[in-house]
Amino acid sequence: MKTALIVIDYINDIVHKDGKIPSCAEYVETNGIIKNLNCALENAREKGYLVIHVRVTFDKKYTAAGNVSPVFTKAREKNALEEGRWGTMFHEDVKVLQEEIIVSKHRISAFYNTDLEVYLRANRIERILIAGVSTNMAVELTVREAHDRDYFVEIIEDACASYNKEMHAFSIKVLSNIAKITDSGKI
Repeated sequence: MKTALIVIDYINDIVHKDGKIPSCAEYVETNGIIKNLNCALENAREKGYLVIHVRVTFDKKYTAAGNVSPVFTKAREKNALEEGRWGTMFHEDVKVLQEEIIVSKHRISAFYNTDLEVYLRANRIERILIAGVSTNMAVELTVREAHDRDYFVEIIEDACASYNKEMHAFSIKVLSNIAKITDSGKI
């Protein structure tokens, strides 16, 4: 089964302690999440899986952010997630290779109005492995959409993070109804 690893929102503004909206930074650091992510990336590359990194980003005017989302309103207020700035660069400890695909998004889901599915369909991907932040937002919504698009979905639980352990665990429990739960050493 052709497989892709999708890595969601491991950008500085979200996962670095100095980010402008570091909602997952403490959980990521405390639980060794980036180490686990890099293990998953290494395993995926060794097996020849397609690797796609996804990041949320906006232009300086936040033209695509809209005015109703509490999440994106907060980003605008803090000048976070701005394209071309340190905040939308991948965390320095995440091993992103130059030849890997990078998809930019303007919503929580990695699928919504992006080229993600184009890459998946063009490469005849049937199975998707997902790692990312936050578990209860971008990971959850992307998993749900991948499921509804008829992909076999696996969540790399130890390479995902949320605001806290309880929120992460609750999302994983809910998503176990539509996705297989695995860890970075078993992909």
